[in-house]
Amino acid sequence: MREMMMSEDERVSPDTYGCDCVFLRFFLTPAMEDDFPLIAKDFLQHEYVHLQDYSALRYVNDDPNVSWPERSFQYMILNLMMGAVKQDNEYAKSLFCYLHKTYYKAEYKLLKRFSTISASEVTAVAENPVSGTGPADIARVLSIAKMYGIQPQADCSFLYLYLEDFNTELEKEEEFDFVAFPEGMIEESGNILAEMYDDEWEMIRESDKIDRYIGKELRYFAYPKDYIDLCDDEFFGCELNYKKALSLMKMIFPNKKFDKKDIVSYAAIFRCISAVTGISSRLYELFKETLDISRGDFFDVFPPLFQPDEIHQVIVKPKPQSQPIQLKTTEKLQYNEQPIYKEKALLAEIDMLRVKLHKQEEETKLLRNQLRDSQKKLSEQEGMCKHSEEVHQELAALREHVYNFTECDTYAVAKDIEKMKAEVAAHDIVIIGGHDNWVKKLKQEFPSWVFISSKASGAVDNKLVFQGKKHILVLRQKPKAESYIILRFSFFIV
Repeated sequence: MREMMMSEDERVSPDTYGCDCVFLRFFLTPAMEDDFPLIAKDFLQHEYVHLQDYSALRYVNDDPNVSWPERSFQYMILNLMMGAVKQDNEYAKSLFCYLHKTYYKAEYKLLKRFSTISASEVTAVAENPVSGTGPADIARVLSIAKMYGIQPQADCSFLYLYLEDFNTELEKEEEFDFVAFPEGMIEESGNILAEMYDDEWEMIRESDKIDRYIGKELRYFAYPKDYIDLCDDEFFGCELNYKKALSLMKMIFPNKKFDKKDIVSYAAIFRCISAVTGISSRLYELFKETLDISRGDFFDVFPPLFQPDEIHQVIVKPKPQSQPIQLKTTEKLQYNEQPIYKEKALLAEIDMLRVKLHKQEEETKLLRNQLRDSQKKLSEQEGMCKHSEEVHQELAALREHVYNFTECDTYAVAKDIEKMKAEVAAHDIVIIGGHDNWVKKLKQEFPSWVFISSKASGAVDNKLVFQGKKHILVLRQKPKAESYIILRFSFFIV
C-alpha cells in the first residue's frame, strides 16, 4: 500500500538509505574480514584528505557499545567508503565492485549480464541455494548494481521500502536503556559498607587479595599486572567502587544479604568490566581522532598545544654550498694514500645502522615473546600429557583389578581319572532323564546309582527310590515329562 501511494518521482528515485544500511551491515564475509586491514589501508591511502567530507552520515552503528572493537573499526571504514560513493567517488565505487567480484564471484557472474534490473530479477540473482533469499542478499544486489552502473527499474521501489522497515527493526534491537542507580542508592550502600568496614584501608586490604590473583592471571596472558589500572578511567577509589558494585547487587538481588566475600568478588568483577569497556571506548575515540572524523568535543574543551602549521615556519632553508677553492699552483700536491671520509656521510650511516639495530632488537623481543608463549603452551601440553598418562595408568590398574575379580588365576591340579571315579561313586545319586546311550555308559561305570527314565515316572515308588539320597540330577530331554517328575518328587528334593 505504501508503494502504491508513492509518486512517480519517488518510484524512479527512491530513498536508498535503508538499503545501504542493510548492505553494509551484512556485506563482510569471513574471507573479507581476514583481508580487511589491507582493504582499509588502501582506502585510507587514497582518500585520507577527504575523510572529513565522507563522515557526515553514518549507515551502520560503529559505536563500541554495540560491537567489539574490530567490528567497530570495520563499520567505521565502511561508513566512510559509502560516504565517498554517495559523493560519486569513482575510486570508492571501484573498490566496492572489486570486493564484490572477489568475494561474491558466483553472484557477480549473474549480475554482470544486466544493464537494468527489475524486482523479480533482483530476488532471482540474490537467491541463496542454501538459505533462500533474505533482506541482506536483496540489499547487496540493489546497492552493488548501482555501483556497476546497472539501473534498478521502478518496480524495485517496494524492495527499498521493505529494506527501510527491516533496517528500522535492526536499529530498534540495538537500542537499550542504560542502568541508572535509583536516588539514594549510593548513599544507602555507603551506610551498609560503613557498618561492615572500619575504613577504606580495610577495603583496600581486602581487595589486595583478589588483585593478586588478577595480576597473576594478567601475567599468564603476558600483560602487566597493573593492566586493569591502566585501562580503567572510571576508577575513583576503592570505596566508590564498592558502593557502585553493592548498588548493582542490591538492584539484581534486592532481598539477599551480602557478606564481605561477596562484595569483594563483585567489586573486582565490576572493576574489570569497567576497564574492558573503558579501553574499547578509548580505542574508538582514538580511531576517530586519528582519521580526523571525531564527533567529540575534547579538543574544543582542551585546546591542543600541537599546531602543525607552525612546523613549516621553523624549517630553515639550507645555505647554498660554496664553490670549491681552486689551487693556483703548478706544483704537484702530495696526497696521503688513506681514503678521505665525509663526516655527514658517516653520521648518516651510523643512524642507519642504529635503526637496523633497533629493528633487530624489536625482532628479538618479538621472537623472545613468541618463544615464551610457545614454552608456556608446551608446558601446558606436557602437563596435559602427564595427566593423561596418569589417567591411563589408573584405568589400566582398574582393569587389572576388575579382571582379577572375574578370572581365577589358580588352576585345579589334575587328578587321576580312576581316583575321581571312586570319589564320585561313593555318593548316592539319582539321575532322572538323560539320553539312553549316555545312561547306559553311566550304569556300567556306576552300578550303585539309581537311573529313572522320564517315561517310567508313574511306576516309581517315591520312598524306595529317594529315601536317603543326597544328590538328585534332573536332565532335560522331554520338557513335559521332566516337569511332571520335578513336581511329583519336589518334597524329596527340598
